[in-house]
Parts: sequence; C-alpha cells; structure tokens
Amino acid sequence: MKTAYIRIVILCTLISMYSCGNQRPASDEAATTFSNPEPDTTDVPVALIKRGIFLKQTFSNGILEAAQKVEIPFQVQGIIREIAVRNGDFVNEGQLLARLDDNSQELELAQARLAYNRAMLELEDLLLGLRHSMKDTASIPGDIWRMAKLRSGYDDAKLQLARKQHELELTCIKTPISGIIAGLEAQTHAQSSAFKNLCTIINNKQMLVSFKLLESDAGMVKSGMTVKIMPLAFQGKTFTGSIAEIDPVIDKHGQLTVRGLIPNPGSILLDGMNVRVVLETGIPNQVIIPKSAVLARQGRQVVFTVEDGLAIWNYVKTADENEDSFTVTEGLHEGQLIITGNNLTIGHQAPVRIIQNN
Repeated sequence: MKTAYIRIVILCTLISMYSCGNQRPASDEAATTFSNPEPDTTDVPVALIKRGIFLKQTFSNGILEAAQKVEIPFQVQGIIREIAVRNGDFVNEGQLLARLDDNSQELELAQARLAYNRAMLELEDLLLGLRHSMKDTASIPGDIWRMAKLRSGYDDAKLQLARKQHELELTCIKTPISGIIAGLEAQTHAQSSAFKNLCTIINNKQMLVSFKLLESDAGMVKSGMTVKIMPLAFQGKTFTGSIAEIDPVIDKHGQLTVRGLIPNPGSILLDGMNVRVVLETGIPNQVIIPKSAVLARQGRQVVFTVEDGLAIWNYVKTADENEDSFTVTEGLHEGQLIITGNNLTIGHQAPVRIIQNN
C-alpha cells in the first residue's frame, strides 16, 4: 500500500514538471500573435520617360525579283548546234550563249546578195538611159533618182540583203546584259521551236521587292523612304533599301502596290524569295515607353511607376507601336520613372528597389 502511494506521488510530480516546461511567457505569446513582418522588396529595372521621335513600323509581306531580268528568245528558228552555258553561270554582256545551224541563212544571204547586184545593174542601166552616171549621184535630180531606184528594185533588194545579214547574225545568240543564267531548258540537236525561250538572264546585284499596303497607309509612303526586308530563308537577317515605285492606283481590295529597291551584296538574295517587309516612319514629339513596361490588368493597360520606393499602379492608353516600344497618349508624362521588368507579380504600393536605370 505504501509502495503504491509513493508511485502516485512521483507520477503527479513528473506531470507537473512537464506542464511547467511547456508554458510560454506572456510577452512571447503576444509578440507571436500581434507581429506584422515587413513585405518583401522586389528588385526592378527602371527607365526614365522621355519624348522623342518614334519610329512607327508598318508590316507587309512581299516577293523578291531581280531588278533586271531579260528573257532570251530564239529570234530565228533552226537546229540548235551548240549551247555554251549552263544554269547558274555568270555571263558578261555580249557573251555567246548558243549557236543555231546557219546553213539556210547562209544560202538566203547569198540569194539576197545576188538580187542586190542585179538591182544595182538595172539601176545603172536606167540612169545611163537618162544620161546620168552612178559615179556622180549628187548631180542626178531627186525625182529621177527616186524613180530609177523604184523601177530597178534597188531599195527592195538593199532591204532584203540587210534583213538576211541580220538573220544570219541572230543564229549566234548573245546576252544583251551581264548576269546569271536561269531557266535554261533547250538542248543541242533539238529544234529551237520546241522551246519558248533559250533562257533568262538575271542581274541580281539589286533586287525589287513588291508588296501591298492598306489604303489607310497610302499617305505615309513616299519614294526614297527606307524599307527593310527580312527573308524567310535567312532568319535574323535584315536587308535595307529604299522605295523605288508607288503604283498610284488603289486596287479592288483597297490596297496600294509598292516596290522597293534592295542592294544584294554577295548575290545571296534569290529571285522569287518570300520576305517580311517593314516600313519605318518617324513621328516627332512622342512619349515613348518599352513594351516590357506595359501589363494587362483587368482588361486595361497598366504601367508601374516608382515613387518613394513604392510601385504605383497607372492606367495608360497606347497608340502606335513598333518591335520594342509603344507611344503613350494618356496616363504617363515625361520625366516619370517606370518599371520595365520583374513587374508581373508586384501590386500597387509594393516596396521596390531599383537595380538598373535605363
């Protein structure tokens, strides 16, 4: 019995000691209940709003073509004896491209030369009968000279001789310009009439880009203004030229046709390439901000400014835009400091710390 009593006393003592060890001071409990820790501070890059010339960008799609492109036809017909070039070859003006069999042209030229000589004899006989000489044509009255040439057939024979000489020359086909051979399908020993043309000569030192603009943009485009193209085949590359032609007619789709001239260093741009076209127009005295500063909140555009270390929420209205900037018409003014990054999760009057000032 005594032993059981001792055990009960020891157990009560242990329970009392454990309860006292887990009690907190009243001051600690109050501190835990009523403490209000400081909100986190966000590091943000900023930029100072300035006025300036805004480069408004107008985009379109276009197709490139060589600024100079000449189709080479067969001006006389015959068997193709020789083809001196291949597709992709560069040729200089006057260089031989192909040669046709010229036997028939040689014979026709010989016949034309005989006819010319007969006409010359007939003309001389007529003049002698009229007591004039071919050796002194300056003394022959004009009406007699014209009548004698007509009756003798001299003018016609002279014309035919010149034509046959020209046809013989056309059997040797030469390039009228320097450039690159394209579209060559003709083959030796084939009839030239089997082909629409011998080939096309492309001078691609400069390229023309043809593109469309909406009627509403017709007033902003002018000859000589800068145009940039970005070929789909060369991602990240931009080529710069100028407006060369503006068709002064709006088509049935309400669009204006424009052509720009683009230098082609290294001849890497090819005829028929698809390109993205960008026109830039300078608009003066605009409030300009980076696109990264603009957020969409509650269906409206928002920009955070920095005031006394706090992010301040501002509703704004933007107008024109280009690849990286907006113009602002309402909500901001020159001289304000705006947040340009790390702004997706901050709220109104959130504490911020500037880490970069652009």
